[in-house]
Amino acid sequence: MAIRHPKRHPVLAPRVARLPILKNAPVTLIDVGASGGIANFWKVFEPAFKSWGIDTLVTEVDRLNERSSENVTYHAARIGAGKDGDKNGFPAGAEREVTAYVNPFARSSAQRHYDLTQMHYRKVRHNRGQEIVDADRDLTIDGFCRSEAVDRVDFMKIDTDGHDMEVLQGASETVEASVLALFVECNFHGHANRRFNLFSNVDGFLRPRGYSLFDIDVWRYSRADLPRRYIDAEYPSATEHGQVIWCDTFFVRDVAAPGYEDHMGHEYSAAELLKLCGLLEIFHMEDCAVEILNKFADRIRDQADVEPRDLAKALIQSVYGEDLSYEAYLERFDRQLRRNSNDGLV
Repeated sequence: MAIRHPKRHPVLAPRVARLPILKNAPVTLIDVGASGGIANFWKVFEPAFKSWGIDTLVTEVDRLNERSSENVTYHAARIGAGKDGDKNGFPAGAEREVTAYVNPFARSSAQRHYDLTQMHYRKVRHNRGQEIVDADRDLTIDGFCRSEAVDRVDFMKIDTDGHDMEVLQGASETVEASVLALFVECNFHGHANRRFNLFSNVDGFLRPRGYSLFDIDVWRYSRADLPRRYIDAEYPSATEHGQVIWCDTFFVRDVAAPGYEDHMGHEYSAAELLKLCGLLEIFHMEDCAVEILNKFADRIRDQADVEPRDLAKALIQSVYGEDLSYEAYLERFDRQLRRNSNDGLV
């Protein structure tokens, strides 16, 4: 549920955004599937924030650009895997032959709702009821970064309702060069093809490139034969109970893991480390942020002119509501652990 419900009032992320070290190295985001706009939680990084939203819906992109800023722009394009990336790697028509067998969504209560109401999900949910006009521009993320002179991307969010694996394949250079963390939507079911948008394919693509799964939210769909309560009644789709079909994943570079920098051949700057700490806090992973602050304390202190223990204290206060130093918090934890152990409780 953490991905679905980011932290309401982060304390570390806005402090990081105000550090001088981020003035010339702002947090950067590419959002593929940006209908509705860049999520509000990213605003905590302002003014040290720059983002590019990409979507196929021309009308929605135009609407978003009317209220965008110099640092937040939207672009109408179809993002894929590139010239060698036919849709999911299937020959024409083959996808239809296997979908009913390998993906249970066609038997879900959501599909039953769409069939009965003739609801156009893309039009209603993503295009505010406007007629669909799709972009005729085909790009990869790597190509987009070259054309827009995007020299580094810190974070990436991909939510294309089925083509996320293709987007990843067309972003391999960007992903390997600079990305610290990714949000990717994927399916648990589908044909065993390397281009199909399966969780196993996404994981298999990102893991060798140095990313670890940090969080996952699963989306369940009840069968049409016995519909269950929808999570969001306004847009009937996922249900409270049912088979898991889709998921939202959060993949992160586990920079604090032993030997990680040596393995990747890259020393992460204080700016990169603090950006990652800010994002981890937003998604309720303050413990992972503190681990980074501890491991790279000297680097952060020297390069960013900030005391990591002060940042750790702020995180402790935001989580527990107590004005404790980091040392006092650990001392209390260890004391309680020893007492419970002596009482035979551990």
